[in-house]
Amino acid sequence: MSLSQVLVNGHFLFACLVYAVTVIIAVFFLERIHNALNHAFLQWAWDHVGIPLARAGLLILFILLAYPVLFGTQTAPPLQTLFAADAMRVNHLLNLVFLITLLLPLIPVIGTRPAWVVPLQGIAACALLFSWLATEQGLEKVSYWPGGNTLMLIAVIAIATYWLAIYLSRQVGQHLDTAFEVKGASILVFEATVLVFQTPALLLFSLALGRQLA
Repeated sequence: MSLSQVLVNGHFLFACLVYAVTVIIAVFFLERIHNALNHAFLQWAWDHVGIPLARAGLLILFILLAYPVLFGTQTAPPLQTLFAADAMRVNHLLNLVFLITLLLPLIPVIGTRPAWVVPLQGIAACALLFSWLATEQGLEKVSYWPGGNTLMLIAVIAIATYWLAIYLSRQVGQHLDTAFEVKGASILVFEATVLVFQTPALLLFSLALGRQLA
């Protein structure tokens, strides 16, 4: 399947819709929990552990919902088959994405660029899921290099969508603050939009991997 075919595929569109709605709801409750914690340490722990773990879960939810169309195919073993080989595979996915969240700030240059967080999380999770799919399909040689042009396009999309999320969050957030007489709506809008807007970068990477299944 080509990129255009995936973008109009009912399965993929359903995954995007569920993901977007879930992200909006989750971000709202995550912020409510933060405000309910009346202790500086608890709020710090929630912001640096609880919220990143929740984001990892949301991203994995999208990847699993969009499978196998995410890899440009509709004829792949079901998820149950992939997970049957090891009952811990879901945990491996979650731990991988969460670990990237914690370690990314320690990486020079890249770690100081928040725009890379969601794409790198998604790319890592897709690569791991594809490795299981490739094994199930009997592929002996698998490459995780999407190609130079694809990688450059992923970088452009990641940065552009990050700044677009910032811009929209400021514009929409101000209107929400005024309309509902609240403060900090822009933070909620940003958290929701940045997770959704950066999924195209993830799709480009997964489609590049999926071409090896042909």
